[in-house]
Order: sequence, then structure tokens, then C-alpha cells
Amino acid sequence: MELNIDDMQDSQSIRTRMLISLYQRRRAEPKKPYVSCRDLEKAAGCDIAFELWYLVDRGQIKKDGVYCYITADGVDAIERQCQNTR
Repeated sequence: MELNIDDMQDSQSIRTRMLISLYQRRRAEPKKPYVSCRDLEKAAGCDIAFELWYLVDRGQIKKDGVYCYITADGVDAIERQCQNTR
């Protein structure tokens, strides 16, 4: 498999959208912050196994069975990213 910059940018964009989706869910439903991994995959329109692995390994999301939720580190990461784009 040949790696190129477009693939890396696509993966980064998918991870950002995943974090935003989980962030919005956490804010809207703090007692039920979970989103199914399947729903995240449908929204991404592609397989998100790599992105899930990366975000879990970085501690930005947690997986609980078939559900995912954002962690405090994930909130910090997405808020930093939003501040840097202003």
C-alpha cells in the first residue's frame, strides 16, 4: 500500500469530524454521550477502523462495546484545533 498526503489528510479530516460529532453529542446529552460506531462509520462514508484505533490509542475517545464517546482529552484536542483555525 502506497501512502500519500491525500490519504493522510482524508484520515485527519475523518478523525476531526468524528471528534466534532462526539463533542456535540456530549454537550447535547451529557448523561448519554454515546454514539454507535456504526453511526460514525455511516457519517464518514467509509471504514473507520484506523481512525477509531488512533483516537482510542491517543485517549481522545473511548469504546464501550459498539459505542464510542469523547474523553476530556478529546474535548481539549478539538477545542484546540478550533482555536487554531480562527
